[in-house]
Amino acid sequence: VHFNENQSQYVKLEVSVPKGPLLQCIEGFHFLKPCQVSGLLRLNKGAELKAVTGGS
Repeated sequence: VHFNENQSQYVKLEVSVPKGPLLQCIEGFHFLKPCQVSGLLRLNKGAELKAVTGGS
């Protein structure tokens, strides 16, 4: 998941699955590089990913 918001001093990205880990990024220099998270998640059949973005 990639998120880049040029109208905030800081940007935040969270990716989560129910009963699983939370992947987070808070980036203060988002105009130089995008806020992004990566990782391997084991998903059960029918699992849903939730991605939340926004200014911090």
